[in-house]
Parts: sequence; structure tokens; C-alpha cells
Amino acid sequence: MAYLIHKIDTLIPEDYPFVFCDANVWITTLKYFGSIVVNSNEQPYQDFIEAIINLNNETDPAASKRIKNRPKLVLTSILLSEIINAYMRNVAMKAFFGGGDTYKSKSFKNDYRDNPHSDFKQKLNDLCSDIIAFQDYTTYSGPK
Repeated sequence: MAYLIHKIDTLIPEDYPFVFCDANVWITTLKYFGSIVVNSNEQPYQDFIEAIINLNNETDPAASKRIKNRPKLVLTSILLSEIINAYMRNVAMKAFFGGGDTYKSKSFKNDYRDNPHSDFKQKLNDLCSDIIAFQDYTTYSGPK
């Protein structure tokens, strides 16, 4: 089976009814969810997801008639697991330990997840809430 793989900054979301993005796109989106400051290297990811949201939220009847597709982001259980795991390790844990590379010497399980003074549970709850906020723009593919 051939897969269409595109450079994200050249992709027109409206051309497809469904789009599968890797965990890096999701993590970037979730990392900057509600933020106005985005890393310039990650801006194309943010722009792409915002374009999908805008297409799905278009309510003007004249504009709606011109839209080819209102694309949905495909979310699988394994992708969701990868998003949560990578985000908690590389974004939440890094922020908890003050950024930089010092967090790399820490144990995710012992120093962050099981640490009663860490923000692990709160960050996990926030992340889950943020993912749920995208439910109108996603379609789940996997076991129910």
C-alpha cells in the first residue's frame, strides 16, 4: 500500500477528508495549545492544525459551499499512547526540572511520575483535557 507523505508546509488540508499526523505534529500543537508564542521551526505544524480547525469551524454559508473537505485528524490508540508518553517525558518533565538538559539525567518513573512533589498528575490531566478539546476535529481509528 502506498502512503502519501507530504511536507506539511506545502499541504493543503482541504484537499483531504482525513489526515494522519505523526506524534511530533500533535505534541507541537498540544505544547502551544492556547499560546501565542510558537517556536519558528514548529510554526508550520501549528499553522496546519489551525487550518484544519478553521475549516471545520467555518459557518459562513457562502464560504462553506466552497470548502472541498472538512478534514478530520486520524487518531489511533498507538498514536495516542505515543503522544501522551512523549509529551509527558519531553515537555512536562522537562518543564518541571527547569528545561535544559538536566532532566535527561532524571528517571521519569522515580524522579517525576512517582515524586509526590511533581506536577505529573496535573500535567497528565491537563494533557488529556487538551486532547479531548480536539474531539470535533478528529476521528478515532482503532478498538473501541
